[in-house]
Amino acid sequence: MSDHVSRDLEAQLEIGAIAATEKLSKIDAPVSLKDGASISRPSTPIRSQTNASAPDSQSARVTCRSTSDACNGSIRTSSVDEEEWNIINFVNSLVNEKPPADPWFLEMAWLRRLHFLHINKRLAACKKEVLEAKRATDEDMKEIKALLHDQADAIRDYQLIHSLDTLSPNKQKLRTAECMTFFPETGKSDFPDIKAFESANYRCVAQHSSNNETVDSVRTFLREYLPSSFTWTEEEKQAQKERLDENTYMPKQLARKAEILARFIVAMFGALFILVPMYIMALSTNRTKNLVTTTVAVLLFAIVCSLTLRASNDQTLGATAAYAAVLVVFVGLS
Repeated sequence: MSDHVSRDLEAQLEIGAIAATEKLSKIDAPVSLKDGASISRPSTPIRSQTNASAPDSQSARVTCRSTSDACNGSIRTSSVDEEEWNIINFVNSLVNEKPPADPWFLEMAWLRRLHFLHINKRLAACKKEVLEAKRATDEDMKEIKALLHDQADAIRDYQLIHSLDTLSPNKQKLRTAECMTFFPETGKSDFPDIKAFESANYRCVAQHSSNNETVDSVRTFLREYLPSSFTWTEEEKQAQKERLDENTYMPKQLARKAEILARFIVAMFGALFILVPMYIMALSTNRTKNLVTTTVAVLLFAIVCSLTLRASNDQTLGATAAYAAVLVVFVGLS
């Protein structure tokens, strides 16, 4: 009796195994589509495939990071992910410039116009919905408030970016070429008219002087051509140590001794404009010659005031008229 039972169990197990094999063969078989194409099912589960490929990706990352020390600042251009490494190299190249490059910004006027138009469109849609519904719910007011706030922020940002200085055309070309070198995947496009890093202007932070300092051509000349040890203040020497040996960088504020020199130069020019015409007219009593001397001196004085001194129109006119009056009086006395 027991032998018959065991044989029946073995027969059922064999039948179950055959059925399971047939089901697996059907699963592995390609799935037919209506157009005659077929899709083969993967024999390995997706989860097992993912786990199997994970060590390869991890080893690739380890290999990539291990070779970063061998790069030594070189540019890596194989993929967009490589540009994350190039950002560090780009920053290092800017810091290593002599003097170190100040931060600069893309104006991106096209994107700013797009932002403004998008906000305007959203505000117009809100206005339409409120007028058509003849009511404004709390959700509507929250959306309108957020949009108006975004619009005000966009206006302030636009005013701020336009208050910054612009890089020179040569500097803009240099920065564009550097961006294309360090970020080639971002810069290239399938469309030749799309140039991601081109902008109407490249902006930089303006080097404003202090409120108590008058910046004119004389002080600008001293900043550019005198040694930095003479023109820099002690505060700026401590704050900008890496730029101290570079004469190409102008200090934001003149040192006291350089400021005294600037005032002395202006005072000497004023004295010479009075003394030289006076000596010429004193040595000759010819009235015609004296009038010509006065005319030439007044014209030169007006030109120098206009080019070298940062004075308003009223101040320039008043100084020129006072100078001419002094010379005319001397002509009358001689």
